[in-house]
Amino acid sequence: MKTIPFCPNLQAAFDLLAELNKIFPQHILDNGDANIESYSNGREQGLCLWVFIEQEMYKFSFSENRNSDDLVIYYGKSLDFSMQGNVPSEKAYREAKYFKYNELSEAAEFIVKQIKLWTPSNAERFIKSKT
Repeated sequence: MKTIPFCPNLQAAFDLLAELNKIFPQHILDNGDANIESYSNGREQGLCLWVFIEQEMYKFSFSENRNSDDLVIYYGKSLDFSMQGNVPSEKAYREAKYFKYNELSEAAEFIVKQIKLWTPSNAERFIKSKT
């Protein structure tokens, strides 16, 4: 019996998610401060990771690039994305990061490094709590 075929351009996003799950910061998952939604923009079909950091939402929409087999990651604050399909703004398009299709670990590391850049240090948290 034939089955409905899987859309192969989603595979890149699922492969990146699997790699990301290997190195994602555990404390964010423990707090329930991350989730995955769908990302859809024409020929780019993928996933959108949203992360809450200090009461601010950040998003990473990632997929196979529409013009190649490469991975593309659009990222920024939640306001840099449309609520319909998690489509990035022009600013997020300009700041997109591209990785070769076989650079899954590098793409996952980029996402985690960006999350760490947005996460205040313990010293910054202490200063905020005292003001």
